[in-house]
Amino acid sequence: MLIYLENEKKGKFWELRVYDAGWGALRTGDMGALGRSRSMWLHEEEDEAEKLAQQLAEKQKAKGFIEVTPPAPIAVQAPEPETLPSELLNDEQEALFTSALIARPDELQRKYWKRRFQQLLREKVYTKRSRLEYLGGPYVLAQEYETIASWDVPSMRKEV
Repeated sequence: MLIYLENEKKGKFWELRVYDAGWGALRTGDMGALGRSRSMWLHEEEDEAEKLAQQLAEKQKAKGFIEVTPPAPIAVQAPEPETLPSELLNDEQEALFTSALIARPDELQRKYWKRRFQQLLREKVYTKRSRLEYLGGPYVLAQEYETIASWDVPSMRKEV
């Protein structure tokens, strides 16, 4: 169930999406923007959760919001894959990237891998130490890994 309200005077929107398990996702913000999102527990039973969502929507309607159809999602085109210039890895460096060594390392292997990975980054890509510091969270790291995964490097072997 989706309830989408807008207040054109204030330029704001209010969206509540109710899921099967009684959870809801509330997004609010300026029209034309993504807004802020938060999860909220509504009720265990789906009917009660929908009633509660309607009550919340009525409170917003009392503040001047009106129910409208939600805007269509923005279609984003996938970027063209790009090829990065690089040298081939030598056998010693390539041996570091086996699934057996990376899958479940013990503490000693983790320390070795971290030190060796930093050395590889300094040799191949980055020259400053500050780039090797913590980036700020799993979401940021996931974005970095997705970007790296989208690169098409001739020296990289791809296995399925």
